[in-house]
Parts: sequence; C-alpha cells; structure tokens
Amino acid sequence: EVQVRQGGMGIRVDLRGAKQFSVLLLIDGAPVTEPYFGIYDVSSIPVTDIVEIRVQLAPASPLEGPGGDGGIIEVTTLRALGSKLVHGRVVGGSTPEGEAALTGRTMLSDTVGVRASAGARLADPSYPVTATDGSHAHFGDSALDAYGSLRVEYGGERGHFTTDLAYSHRSFYIPPSDTTGNLLQHITGEDAVRLVAGGEIERQRLRIAVGVYGELLQRATDEFTDYTLKTLALHQDLLSGRFGGAVNVDRPFRAGGLSGTFSARLSVDTDAANVLQTAFVMDTPPYTSSAWQIAPYGELAVGGKLRWRWLSAEAAIGALVPFATPSTSWPDAKVVIGFHPHPMVSIN
Repeated sequence: EVQVRQGGMGIRVDLRGAKQFSVLLLIDGAPVTEPYFGIYDVSSIPVTDIVEIRVQLAPASPLEGPGGDGGIIEVTTLRALGSKLVHGRVVGGSTPEGEAALTGRTMLSDTVGVRASAGARLADPSYPVTATDGSHAHFGDSALDAYGSLRVEYGGERGHFTTDLAYSHRSFYIPPSDTTGNLLQHITGEDAVRLVAGGEIERQRLRIAVGVYGELLQRATDEFTDYTLKTLALHQDLLSGRFGGAVNVDRPFRAGGLSGTFSARLSVDTDAANVLQTAFVMDTPPYTSSAWQIAPYGELAVGGKLRWRWLSAEAAIGALVPFATPSTSWPDAKVVIGFHPHPMVSIN
C-alpha cells in the first residue's frame, strides 16, 4: 500500500493512492515539508542516519500538526547521544550513477553528544533525442545531490534538548508534464537550509515539549522548449521560507485499571515566497515579473488517549486558522477505537 516512485523533483512516496501533498512526514517528531512546493525529497535524508521508518495508513491526528489526511511517515534518525560510531554506505550503477553517505557521532561530555553526516549522489545518463527541425542530438540527464547535517543533543536530569542543522544542494532536470505544460525544466541550482531546535521537560507529571524551526529554499530554473536545450523560454528565481514553532503539553494519569494521557498542542507557522520570472518570447523583448506571498496561520488542538484492559480509545479535535482570512478556518477531528486481545494482535 506504499509506493516509492521517482517524481519530477525527486523521490516521492504515495500511501494508498494519496500523493505526498497529503502525507505528513515526521523526522524525529518534527513535521517536514519543502517551502513553497509543500513536498519533500525523502532521498535527501542521509541513509546512514536512518534508524527506523514507520508508516501509518490512517489520517493524522490534529495533535500531530497540520496536514496528513492521507497518512503519516515517521523517520527516526540516529541519536547524537551514545557510544562512538562511524557508519558509511556506497552504492553504484552502470547508468552511470553512484551515491555515498557517511555518519559519525561522539560524546563531548557525559550529557552532550554530537552527530555529523554528509553524502552525495551523482547521475549522468545520456539519451538520443530529435529536435523539432529533425536534427539529432544527445541529452545528458545529469543530476547532482549533495547534503550534510549536524546534530547537537543534550540529555540529563533537567530534560532533553536537540538542535539539528541540515543543508542540501541539488541540480537536476524535470521532464515535461502531460497535463500542465510541455517545457523541460532544468534546475540549475537549488540550495536548502533547515534549522530545528527543541526540547522537553517533565514537571509535576506534566510533559512540556517546545520546538521551533526555520527553512529556506533558493532555486534557479531554466525552461526549454525541447530536450536539445536550444531555445530558452523562461528563467525563474525562487526564494521561499517557512518558519514556525509549537508547544505540546501532555498529562498522563492512572485510575485503577484505566490509564491515559490528556494532550494539547498550539502551533504557529508562516510561509513566505518571492518568485522572479523572465520570459523569452520569439520576436519580443524579454519581460520580467515578480511577486511576494506571505501566509501566516495557527492551529490549536486538544485530545486524549485512554486504555482499559484490551480496549483503547483516542480522540482529538483542532482548528487551523489562516491569520489573513480567519473566516476561512476549518476544524479537524479524529477518533480511533482499538481492540488488543493479545500483545501480537491489534485492531484499530
């Protein structure tokens, strides 16, 4: 029920027919999307960082953040706390293509650890093509991905705190679309930076988790009329960002054979983008257009989980409010009933 495929802008994941726009991607509990496009190339996560991947086919709860009506993919990466470790991986093919990744971690003190990762992928297949005038040429479908990440993690009696910094650079081609246009797009350079910082503490049976993040994406695109790359139709420069933060509060309880957790989540996010386009039309001078877009929004959600013997229940309700147009806010809710007759059997 999970399909991993090559999309126009990288590797895409579909869940039971739901496209990645409807899939909530969580990396170590933090929602991850690409600014402006709203998707994320999952292959940019260093494979040597990945410890576990969990797929949930049911829609996301409002307590997990906006989005996820098609399902959830949770990626758990290697912690910075732990014994010294170096993990490397190299693969190659005759296309030609090759990929390498390296991850290492070490402890700076008894409570502070650091993890660093780097990797790259290079592909350069070539195909014969025919121009509109009948001439023949070769198209080099070259692609370059380079990425790196750094994590600093603290774990002690005061709580647990983590800071992640990631950077990636890509260049690649996007083939023409069957429905939205017939131009070949060449991403001559795409740079992305992501910073996530957060922590959690427990006080008087309350678990309080706070996180903030920021993402920047800069992309330069050339669009050509065919695979010979002779005629440039459009050049686009994109600068976009996404910034936000969230607070989660959990309160576990137990009364006799009944146990559960009450939870609340408040998040505020802002998307901003500027698109600068220069179009080249035959027999007319090039013309340029530019536009800024800013879209702040917030979400509040409350809910809880209950467990009694072999029965469980989970319910949450929330509302997302666009600050620019509050009248267009909409509610979201989720209810799950579970039966657990045996530790190896669970029905939801």
